[in-house]
Amino acid sequence: MADVDVLVVGGGPAGVCAAVAAARAGASTFLVERHGFLGGMWTAGMVLTLAGYNSWLRPYDRCVEGVPAEWLARAAKQGGAVDGDGWVLNSDPEVMKRVADEMIEAEGIGLLLHSWGARPIVEDGVRGVYAENVDGRRAIRASVTVDCTGNGDIVAGAGSDWVKGTG
Repeated sequence: MADVDVLVVGGGPAGVCAAVAAARAGASTFLVERHGFLGGMWTAGMVLTLAGYNSWLRPYDRCVEGVPAEWLARAAKQGGAVDGDGWVLNSDPEVMKRVADEMIEAEGIGLLLHSWGARPIVEDGVRGVYAENVDGRRAIRASVTVDCTGNGDIVAGAGSDWVKGTG
């Protein structure tokens, strides 16, 4: 289906930001997401509060910059998020989806929704994934594959070592 420099599997906050950053660095980039929209736990999970953008100790200094900060700022300009100096910032999942779409489109990133990375393509390392949806299975080859599934699906499927966090 595609042959790119960077393939990101999982279109949640980490996946969207990884894809945008890769494209901005000059890499041809493709993103695969299992839902019909981007945003992961911000949108599909209805996690409306964004804890961690600012430190949890007063004076709540900003900890997150770059692409995630831009996503939040753009959503705030559209009335869909609070970009303030508190510890917890609120967001509207529909605006977060729209802003993610705008950022992906602006960078010319290939996007496949309603699809999942069913199996990694392993040839002397991970060289992409087989993505599946109702139309069947398609190969997306990549020099670099970034697993942003939230479950480590691609890493585990490739037989790579991984550690499950406790928090």
